[in-house]
Amino acid sequence: MMTISAIELLRTARLVPAGPVTWGTRVTCNAPAVYVIETPDPLEAAPLDPRAIAAWIGRVPSLRVDGVRPSAATLAERLASFWIPNEPVVYVGLAGTSVARRVGQFYRTPLGDPRPHAGGHWLKTLTGLETFRVWWAETDNPATAEDALLTAFAGRHGGGLVLPFANRQTAAGAKKPHGITGSTIPALNAARPALMHSPRPAPTVATNGTIAAINAALQRLACADPRGQIRAVEAARELDRMGLLKDSLQRPGLPLRNLLRDGKIEHAYQEAGRWWFIQNDGHSRRDG
Repeated sequence: MMTISAIELLRTARLVPAGPVTWGTRVTCNAPAVYVIETPDPLEAAPLDPRAIAAWIGRVPSLRVDGVRPSAATLAERLASFWIPNEPVVYVGLAGTSVARRVGQFYRTPLGDPRPHAGGHWLKTLTGLETFRVWWAETDNPATAEDALLTAFAGRHGGGLVLPFANRQTAAGAKKPHGITGSTIPALNAARPALMHSPRPAPTVATNGTIAAINAALQRLACADPRGQIRAVEAARELDRMGLLKDSLQRPGLPLRNLLRDGKIEHAYQEAGRWWFIQNDGHSRRDG
């Protein structure tokens, strides 16, 4: 087994590394990119923070390990089992638009929140995160570049389903067998308090289109996308085509946006106060 630094990993995909900045410092690039997070020094064992893990469990009632509500020690043991000794690279992500914005979202998403960026949230169970380094590389095709990086990483460790510590699935959607489920607050509970205004008329939902069915369909759509997410406007067209949510001819996407604003759509977030996205639950991300 051979470890690999972030800069070496980026170069394996014929990318030009930029950075680094330390965790919490703004990335100085507004282009589409991939990014890699690494520890400043090789670490034999995961530097887990018991307080962060306990707070995570307390904050997210749905969190389970192998279907059972865990103790902090049980969850820490499971996380520690996915640490690769002395491997500095701990996360690989992508940004389909601005890497500065995407990494900024990563920084500010509390552990357990589903948005704006829950991908890689295992990192926030670690101590010393402020010393970790963030590298990035601009690319016109972040999804392809991310796949190349994760493939190269696995190759250094014998191939197969080997991922950096905080990556929970490959670019193709193959998931680590970690057994940790329900690790973020449901979107409905995490939604911001409603403003005082007149109630919005209920969206028109097709007879066979329950909220559960709509959320399940959205997850399938997000999972099928290489970015691990789908724009709401695209999702609205697909839901109409599937007969789950009738779209508006006058204002395309409005029925789905109403559900998003009401907090009924899982794993959704909004960028720049305008554009809505629905993420694949297993992605963490998906960046971009």
